[in-house]
Amino acid sequence: MKPGDRLTLTVERPAAGGRMIARHDGAIVLVSAVIPGETVEAEVEKMQRGTIWARPTRILQRSADRVAPEGDWRCGGNVFAHMSYDRQLAIKREIVRDAFTRIGRMTTPEHLPVIGSAVDGYRMRARLHVQGARVGFFREGTHQLCAAGPTRQLQPDTVESLERLAAALESHQPARISELEVSESCDAGQRVVHLEIAEAADPARLGPLPQVPGVTGASCGHATGD
Repeated sequence: MKPGDRLTLTVERPAAGGRMIARHDGAIVLVSAVIPGETVEAEVEKMQRGTIWARPTRILQRSADRVAPEGDWRCGGNVFAHMSYDRQLAIKREIVRDAFTRIGRMTTPEHLPVIGSAVDGYRMRARLHVQGARVGFFREGTHQLCAAGPTRQLQPDTVESLERLAAALESHQPARISELEVSESCDAGQRVVHLEIAEAADPARLGPLPQVPGVTGASCGHATGD
């Protein structure tokens, strides 16, 4: 078996991290963008320690819970965007139950409710990457920057504020900020940002942080906390 090989797989159950488990000749296959119960044709991406990573190339038997994702599902951990929200909650319940029963050897209640957030703009805290005047998430398994807005994980006002901040930083502090972490209040009335300084940058050479509408507070430092 090698990258590029094609497999026909029946998807069994979810794995922590967003991929789903299938099997091929006794080996575990971790498949992206599929739903338990589906039969798919998949292409091998890589193999490591007896486990196969694969991506679907054709859905042979489609789940009734499959929906067309809005935006790039690979962007920023948006890995359940291809399934209905009710099925997303069910998948998360199954992952949590598996962690308690299989790993923790604990008994869980038969009815294990999952309290869902709003479908859009549900994240009050997020870490994003900065490249020049652009800010966004990384696409799954890569260092390719992708826009945060289309993932619908953050409020539109949050995305706009961070984009304005990234543009201002590029103008005042070019190539000195590598990542940022945003936290906001429940009503998004307070929004603070921590900026991580690029490893090679000297904090002493940073000028005053720009004031940006929508950002009520900011701090900065190296990833080590200095």
